[in-house]
Amino acid sequence: RGTDSAVQSSLAAALDRPSNSLEILDDIGAIRPTDTALVSASILTPDVKLLAVDDQYYLDSFTEGALFRYLHVTGDASFPSNANYPDLLSRDGVLSINQTGVTALTRGMQRKLAEVGDPKHFSAFIGDFLASTDITHVSNEVSFRENCSYSTTLFCSDPQFIDTLQDSGVDVVEIAGNHNNDVGHEFNRDTIQLYEELGWGVVGGGINAAEAAQPYIVDLKDTRVALLAYNYPNSFPPDFAIATDTQAGANPFDFVSIAQDIQEAKKTADFVIVDVQYWECYSYPDGFIEYPQCDAPIENQEAHFKKLADSGADMVVGTQAHQPQTFETYNGTPIYYGLGNLYFDQTQWPGTTRSIVLTHYFHAGHLIQTRLTPTQFGRSLQPKIMTTPEAEPFLKRLIDAR
Repeated sequence: RGTDSAVQSSLAAALDRPSNSLEILDDIGAIRPTDTALVSASILTPDVKLLAVDDQYYLDSFTEGALFRYLHVTGDASFPSNANYPDLLSRDGVLSINQTGVTALTRGMQRKLAEVGDPKHFSAFIGDFLASTDITHVSNEVSFRENCSYSTTLFCSDPQFIDTLQDSGVDVVEIAGNHNNDVGHEFNRDTIQLYEELGWGVVGGGINAAEAAQPYIVDLKDTRVALLAYNYPNSFPPDFAIATDTQAGANPFDFVSIAQDIQEAKKTADFVIVDVQYWECYSYPDGFIEYPQCDAPIENQEAHFKKLADSGADMVVGTQAHQPQTFETYNGTPIYYGLGNLYFDQTQWPGTTRSIVLTHYFHAGHLIQTRLTPTQFGRSLQPKIMTTPEAEPFLKRLIDAR
């Protein structure tokens, strides 16, 4: 509504930028890395970052966070049969998926649960956000067990913590981690069956090796996304966490098998995400001081994740990292090396209190945006979305690491 110059001026004011700093472009490829531009929502791609306007993000609201033009047609003549207008993105047509890092509802979280008596204590500030998308993914590394006792090495989780996950809107649980068999394969099996009774999917593990190898398929809103997940180090101690023909466990990592899985998934899926439980990394040689080594990929991680991209993965995500790592686009494939701790008790170091939540938005089978939301928890063990002053130096640090 109004002229292009009026639209340009309105958005410039909303973003607190000079009007002449905003170009109106119909080609995403023409946008330079430092540009802010006006583009049609119908041509959005992951190559540009969609900005919120007045704290409203268009792909969440679909009524705010953008400027709208309206076409009014009057008269008796038929509407032109050759008219071609792009479809307006809508909630009914855009699939949203929240993807998160490590969840380990154990150890110090058990102590806090005994103190506060309410499992929703932990999700109080983050649950609504996590549940706001069509699909919510968590990577839960610990199985549930009645009368779970505290241990620093062998993990189990009090069944009350199911309420934490339910309050977070969980739809699919990744179980490719190292600790789901800590107190016995049978508790992993029972936990998987509990997830299924709740109507949740699982990926990266199963009650046996055949089940552990199955992808999780999201088939909603004219988009089909396949999620695959693997335990890269094949657990520690060797093979302890890996599924067998008769025992529950994680899906093992093998390049040949993964390449076959990707190609099989791509026969029916529009987009294939490969999750990897890689090695952990900590860099605090002076105690509390955070060194930057773990911000970057570790050991062979970069080469291995890029090999997965070369094998056909549309996105590669490290869900193992107990502190966030950098991210990049490699030959058109987004790679997120580590998402950090969503729910856990590691408050002794600053890096392990942080995470990144990835929100993927798909339209008609295509990824159009991935939004990064940084979170952080303190001694209350309640993750919160970072404020802008908290998020800016944190994200800059990860970008500098690449």
